[in-house]
Parts: sequence; C-alpha cells; structure tokens
Amino acid sequence: MLVYLTVFLLAACQPASEPVTAKTQKKKPESSHAVYVTQVKPLLKSEQRIYSGRLQARHIRRIFSLEAGEIIYLDVFEGDSVAKGQLLIELDSRRLQAELDKLTAKLQQAKRDTRKLRDLANKKLIATDKLQQAQTQQRIAAAEHRLLQIRLQDSQRHAPFAGLVSQRLVEPGDVVKANQHLLSLIAPKSLRIVLALPELVLSQIALGDAAEVQFNTRTIRAETLQGKIQRIHPTLNQDNQRGTVEIILDKLPQNARSGQSCEVRLLNQQQLAISIPQTALRRDEQSEYVFVLQTDQSVSRQNVSSGWQGLQQVEIREGLKAGQQVVYQGLPGLEEGKKVTVVQP
Repeated sequence: MLVYLTVFLLAACQPASEPVTAKTQKKKPESSHAVYVTQVKPLLKSEQRIYSGRLQARHIRRIFSLEAGEIIYLDVFEGDSVAKGQLLIELDSRRLQAELDKLTAKLQQAKRDTRKLRDLANKKLIATDKLQQAQTQQRIAAAEHRLLQIRLQDSQRHAPFAGLVSQRLVEPGDVVKANQHLLSLIAPKSLRIVLALPELVLSQIALGDAAEVQFNTRTIRAETLQGKIQRIHPTLNQDNQRGTVEIILDKLPQNARSGQSCEVRLLNQQQLAISIPQTALRRDEQSEYVFVLQTDQSVSRQNVSSGWQGLQQVEIREGLKAGQQVVYQGLPGLEEGKKVTVVQP
C-alpha cells in the first residue's frame, strides 16, 4: 500500500505536458528529388525492311477457241518460245469450208439476178420493188459470206505477241467447245515482282522508290539487282489488310521465270518517329511507361508503346508527342505526382 501511494504522489508532482499545436509542431523540409529530363522531338526515320516477293508476268494472254471442233494441229508446249503471228492451234474446218463454198455460189447467183433485174427495171419491164428485193437478197448473201470467212479464220489461233507458252490445256484430237481455254502465253519482258505489304508500309512508300532484289534460286546468280516501285494498287485485301505493290527491275536476269520467289529490300521508307533514351523507358506488369515532367515541376506516369530499339535510343510509337519532357535519369524512387528538381546536364 505504501508503494502505490508513493508512485501516485510522484506522478502528480510531474509538470503537465504542453498540447501539440500547429505552432509548436515543426515541419520537416521535403528533400528535393533531382532528375534529368529530355525534350521529345520527332525525327525522320528511314527503314530498310526485307519482304518476300514473287515474279509475275504483267502481260498474259489466254488463248480461247472461237469455234467448236476437233484440234488437228497443236505443236507447242510449256516453255516453248513463239513468234508473233505464229500458228498455235488449228481446228478441223472442212464443214465451214463447205458452207463457205455454198455461200460463195449463192452470192454469185444473187449478183447475176440483181444485174438481170436491173436491166429489166431500166427498160420499165418490171416494178422497181422486184429489183429492190433482189438487191436485199444480194446484201444478205454477202453478209453471210463475210461471216463464214471470219469463222473460217477463227478456226486457227495465232500468237498475238512473241512470248513463252505457260499453259497447254488440250491435246491434238480433242474436241473443244467455243470459248474454251486452250493455251496461255506470257511476255517475258513484262515480268515484274509482286509484293503484298501491310497498310502501314503502304503509307510510307511512293512510286519510283528504289528497291534491291535477291532471288532464292540456283538458276539465278546470287547478286543484288536494282529496281523501283512501278505501281501501287489502290485497294487492300479485306482478309489481311495488305495491298499489292509491283516492282520492275532495271535489268531482268537470265533464266528469270514467272513464279520465282525473291527477297525485296525497300530503301526509301521514311516516316516521322519519336525516340527517347533507353533509360527513360520503364516496364511493369501493366505496361511500358515513362515519367513526364508537368508545368508544376511534378511528374506523372504516361503509358507508352515502344518500337525499334537502338544502342541508346528506343522508338515510342504511342503515348508521347513532340514537346513533352521525359525523365531519363533519377528514376529510382520516382512516383506519380512527386515534385522534382530538374538538373541541367
């Protein structure tokens, strides 16, 4: 009992502590977070990417039958060279020739009848309508005669230009219908390279842009060939959003054939790009991001999407724009809204 009384008296004798107020509490000065920043500037980026292409003939002629009949002549095969005007296919035309002989005789008789009736009409011995009927019959016979001559000519098919046979779809002795596909020809000098490029790449190229080409075949020497973009097709493939580009070579290599594959390097792809120091780009489980300096000397997190990476720089494809300032040194401990002091390098 004596011990508890002593402790109580000692506690009562202690002076009362002063209450904590705004005046008595002293704020600790905030430590300044020093950072280095760089301004985002757009740069003209030139890319040289490799794409797969294929040789195709621009000038292709499909030879169709214009008449029905049996093939009695066909002496060219795939890969054969043909001269302009060379006979390619001939159909049995004996029936057509017989009909033409018949119409020739009919036309000659119509001419004789017309002359005879004209003499009688001039002597006023017959009515003029008789002569007019004879003249009409003569014109009909002449038209039928010309039509049969055309059909007889169509029983033969000739090469429309000097080229190579790429397809042979029938054989001698076959009986074909009218408008049936028989042969195909290509003009070797019309060979060009066809590429299917993404929509983004199409926006970065133009007609006349240079290209380098290498073929993946033993028949063509492994050398780099020069070419240029000749044509950019105006529509995209709806399935893959790619567009067709045609490239012509300055000089076609020997043994070049339609369908051969190649690699094409487009040389003049240029676009405005934004790049920042590698050290400025941060990553976490959510996304890539940078810290952007605000006007009140605080920093804010900005999510970005990166592209190509160099030794010291990295391309930013989305999330930044020219004129912004990003932190590239002093990043440890940096967080959203933190005040910083910019150090001049």
